[in-house]
Amino acid sequence: MKSNKSKHLIVSGFVGLTIVLIAYLVSSKPTPPVKPKQETVWTVDTERLTRVDRSPELDLIGEIESTQRTLITSRSSSTVTATPFLAGREFHQSDILLRLDDVEVGATLTQRQADVQELEAAIAEARANHQANQEALKTEETLLALARKAYERQQRLIKNKVTSEERSDNALSALHQQELSVTNRRLSVNNFTNTLAQLEARLKRAKAQLTLAQLDMEQTALKAPFDGRVVALKVAIGERVRSGDPLIELVALDSLEVRAQIPDKWVPQIRSMMSDNDTASAYALVYGQELQLTMDRIAAAANTSTGGIDIYLHPQNTDSLPLGKPIDLHVKLPHQENAFTVPLSAIYGDDRVYIVNEESRLQAVTINRLGRYRDDNGRERVIFTAPEIDEGQSVVTTQLPKAVTGLKIKSRQDSVEKPIPDNGGQ
Repeated sequence: MKSNKSKHLIVSGFVGLTIVLIAYLVSSKPTPPVKPKQETVWTVDTERLTRVDRSPELDLIGEIESTQRTLITSRSSSTVTATPFLAGREFHQSDILLRLDDVEVGATLTQRQADVQELEAAIAEARANHQANQEALKTEETLLALARKAYERQQRLIKNKVTSEERSDNALSALHQQELSVTNRRLSVNNFTNTLAQLEARLKRAKAQLTLAQLDMEQTALKAPFDGRVVALKVAIGERVRSGDPLIELVALDSLEVRAQIPDKWVPQIRSMMSDNDTASAYALVYGQELQLTMDRIAAAANTSTGGIDIYLHPQNTDSLPLGKPIDLHVKLPHQENAFTVPLSAIYGDDRVYIVNEESRLQAVTINRLGRYRDDNGRERVIFTAPEIDEGQSVVTTQLPKAVTGLKIKSRQDSVEKPIPDNGGQ
């Protein structure tokens, strides 16, 4: 019993001693120094600001239109015999664009020519008859005077009972008959003016019909009215067309223009430029080629479908410009002097940039935006002024998700000065 109890006490003492030793070792372990928390530093791109003179650009969506787009229709019924110019082909004035069969039109033309000749002959005949009637009227009037004298003589003989009643009646009948002849002849002479007027009116109508027939004949070989391009060919060889059927649609090369809608806030400035006779220019990229334009006019009324004001620009080169194609249009606005420019990525919100101060921390600055433009590399840049910014200061051009004044940054341009993109100094 005593032996077991002694062993238990020895084990318990050993365990207790071990616990005390472990506690001592833990309490005597040296505490490692606490490292202070480091501030996050954001690596960004920056750009050094310099003052420039630059024209802002107004970005618009334009559409190519024409002031002279012509749809030619058939003047008569005929059959298409040739279509030398298909859609897309360019032509010159007086080129034969389309041919129609001229047999039917030729027959009608012959009839109209015969009508005119017939009426011209009728007028000539009427004039000759009038001259003959005038001469015959004089003869008829002489015969009437003789008949009247013969009747009066018979009346005197009757009173003297020298002649018979039958001779007196015959003389009276001859007198009435001659009076009737004179009346008819005088009527013919007096009616000549009306007869001639009717014949001349009929001749005018016939000549008008002849002119239309001649036009119909001319259109069987349809000539181009101007230099242009075929928009659409509406018929095919062998097709029967009637009067009024569409044949071919054309557009004049010198009639192409670009129409675009101006945002309301820019309308007064554009109007002012036009009223001052300032030639506003613009450019656009069409199929990778730069197209120069000049502003021609501003619409006098709002667009009925959108309510906006349209502007019309004239392209300097109309080669290969397709009707209806939408294009990105850049209108150059009045020149701005002593302004700054930054990439679009440097703008926060609509009117804020971040300047880097002497401690490499961000400083928010509100700017006055004057417009935008594209540099020689096609990158969009913003033109602005700000009284709080001095030339030579650096602006952050990286979009930070949580940019705020006082944020610590590091510029990638600290070791290598980054070339400033074309600011368009002029």
